Amino acid sequence: MELKQNYDVVIIGGGPAGVACALLLLRQNIVPLIVEKQSYPCIPMGESLSSEVLKFLSELDLLDAFKALDFPAKYGVKLFSPAKTEEPLWVQCRQRTPEGESVLAESCSVDRREFHRFMLDAAISRGAQYIKGAALAPLFDQNRVCGVKIKTNRGEILSISSQILLDASGHATFLSQHKVAGRRIIPMNKAQIAISSMFKDSREIKTEQRSQMPGNTLLFIKDKRYWSWFIPVTHDWVSVGVVMQPEQFKVKNMPVNQLLNTEIRSFHPELSQILPNLDYQSPVQVTTNFTYSIDTFAGPGWICLADAHRFIDPVFSLGISMAFSESKLAVQCITQWMESECTDDSIFFRYQDQINKGQNAHSNAVEFFWEFPQLFKHFAENKFRLEVSDLFAGRFYGKQNLSNSLFVKMHDKLYNNQIKASSANNAYGIGYEKDIQSRD
Repeated sequence: MELKQNYDVVIIGGGPAGVACALLLLRQNIVPLIVEKQSYPCIPMGESLSSEVLKFLSELDLLDAFKALDFPAKYGVKLFSPAKTEEPLWVQCRQRTPEGESVLAESCSVDRREFHRFMLDAAISRGAQYIKGAALAPLFDQNRVCGVKIKTNRGEILSISSQILLDASGHATFLSQHKVAGRRIIPMNKAQIAISSMFKDSREIKTEQRSQMPGNTLLFIKDKRYWSWFIPVTHDWVSVGVVMQPEQFKVKNMPVNQLLNTEIRSFHPELSQILPNLDYQSPVQVTTNFTYSIDTFAGPGWICLADAHRFIDPVFSLGISMAFSESKLAVQCITQWMESECTDDSIFFRYQDQINKGQNAHSNAVEFFWEFPQLFKHFAENKFRLEVSDLFAGRFYGKQNLSNSLFVKMHDKLYNNQIKASSANNAYGIGYEKDIQSRD
């Protein structure tokens, strides 16, 4: 590959968000440069994909190649509550037709490493330029971002000019760290630690029921922001993890292998039952997730994408879906700006407003889920089944955002009525009966 000194778009990061942008830019005859210091992610972890992700792959003519990888089919998500005798909440995978009708669909779950490899290989095969290296610092021309300085894996220092610098560096938040974007804001009491590994999946399930299919994602809720996942990533392997707050991790004070064993065995009877033998297939991983946001994440000549500007509690597994949605809007922003002959900088600020609306709706839905779990379950099983399916698909942008405004309105209404304060001790019990009846 012959590396040029100037590109229309340089993308920092070869994860799903950056690669999705690269694939969309190629469809606009814009050849981007992807800068990534790792060949592929090295941490084995399950990724539960929404039906919107498969729809996006179809739009890129990648769905057939992706399905050939034969990941387990997922027909929905089951959420098990702390009340162990209570039936789990079953949320089916659904898609919206162009006319807005909600129809049954399917998705799958993947090994994150394999999915990243698939996406990056697809972008490179279609013509995206790719270099292994680390971004060192943005370049400026009279206070405007105009490229990036990189250090290749061979030790070369290169300065690459660009019309647009796309920060898809994830939690590294490259442009924030270099004070181009705003500073990273971490709210109190929302730090999380995830302990996970891959296990042999010994289940033998033969059924035609969508809710019982072996590829479905299972979530187990024990307390506020204390939960576990069970994500089949192949027909033989399953990713299992437990998420807790740092204070809980410190109090438990035991080796991580022992801690994960103990948590799986005591978390929920169903989890212990479907994983009778803890046959490890990979080392235990400990990852730290901090909910954070960056207030200014787009400007003339630069955009921060997905986790490079905001990370929201991952309980709904919407990281890939939200990254792909943002990628579509980012490429629209870039092409509109280029069509204006790179003069209409207001396009970046309109883009930022649009992203904030979708991300805020996502955040509100998560907060509603944690603060009012019984109401959430009631809504999901009754009047608002389709809206909750939209939520689990990650439909938060444009007209789709309207279907999830329910959670914004209810969240605000409940807080204004001070239900949180009066029901705080009952949030994870069987309460809210009168309140539920009044809102039916």
